[in-house]
Amino acid sequence: MPPAPAPKILAAFEAAKVTAKAVKLRTGPSAHHPGIGQLHRGDDVSADRAKGVWYRVSTRDKTVSGLPAGTEGWIRKAHVCMQLD
Repeated sequence: MPPAPAPKILAAFEAAKVTAKAVKLRTGPSAHHPGIGQLHRGDDVSADRAKGVWYRVSTRDKTVSGLPAGTEGWIRKAHVCMQLD
């Protein structure tokens, strides 16, 4: 079996906003990875990698649920909206 493809590194940190009412931030790019905490609609994140239907993100500020700024994890692409400058 060939190795799994590596995550795509985005050209730059891309600002995004969580659009889901509540979604788990996970340790890896699948629902099988444990949750770190929850993100809520309006939380600001930055994405730096993509793998399949997942982005690796970092929280930009303290989140609604209390995760500190800089917390890293994976979230499904469907639950975020990339912000245009």
